[in-house]
Amino acid sequence: MFLLVRDVSEYTEWNPILLGIFADEATAEAARLAYIADTTGNDPWQEQAYKVPDLARDVRVAKIENEGASHEMASVFLVTRHLEGMGQFSRWYLAVFASLDAARERAAQEDAEEKVVAEYISIEEFTVNKHYFRGS
Repeated sequence: MFLLVRDVSEYTEWNPILLGIFADEATAEAARLAYIADTTGNDPWQEQAYKVPDLARDVRVAKIENEGASHEMASVFLVTRHLEGMGQFSRWYLAVFASLDAARERAAQEDAEEKVVAEYISIEEFTVNKHYFRGS
């Protein structure tokens, strides 16, 4: 599985922004190009604190740990670690799972680790091969 993400200033919004989860790299890359085409000239993140946006650099495809999710699945569960601190908002997409139970197990393991005060784990269900951006 592959994520399509948009890097933005951690002082502006949760970084990175998830734009989609895709079964294969080619589909994710096609979605990347569609996002760049759709956003060029009308970028909702054109004003960022301490960062000059560059769509070609900031929009990227990233492989993600896959726990049992097959390419044929319609949806997956994404486990994410979030951290808020000193005016910054960061997140790490940890893994996708075929089942909610497996995602909950991983989230519990992550939650059991020592962490800073403003850190938490979330689980969200996403449709595979769906664009989560304007124009889609």
